[in-house]
Amino acid sequence: MLDVSIAYAVWSGVGTASVAAIGATTFGESLGRTQWLGIGLIRRSRGSWPCGAH
Repeated sequence: MLDVSIAYAVWSGVGTASVAAIGATTFGESLGRTQWLGIGLIRRSRGSWPCGAH
């Protein structure tokens, strides 16, 4: 079972990164190196989510 606080943080992070990436690729918005690094870190951290851990 996943705590609500962790689920909310994950949902917020993935949603924010997704919207930023979609805006950059679809609408041509510019993102700097720092923004892409942040998106990459959010995507990379998905492998360490405690989903299914008891």
